[in-house]
Amino acid sequence: MLLNVLPQLIRMVQRTFTVRLRRDEESGYYAARCVELPEAISQGKTEEEALTNLREALELVLEEYEMIGQRSSEYHASRSQHNT
Repeated sequence: MLLNVLPQLIRMVQRTFTVRLRRDEESGYYAARCVELPEAISQGKTEEEALTNLREALELVLEEYEMIGQRSSEYHASRSQHNT
């Protein structure tokens, strides 16, 4: 059973994310997830550790989005060159 739902805000590079932090009663661990980026999830023994781990997960997700955006831009640029 998950208890203690605590919305938290994490600021990263001028971005604000809403975080849901829950403590699992059985294990005592905290689970953290980003509302805006559901791919970013993490856990930790303490609230602080869970939030630190989530910050790292957010950075990785945002890096992946950036790489996907670059690949998409390169693809569209190459398609434009072939169509001219």
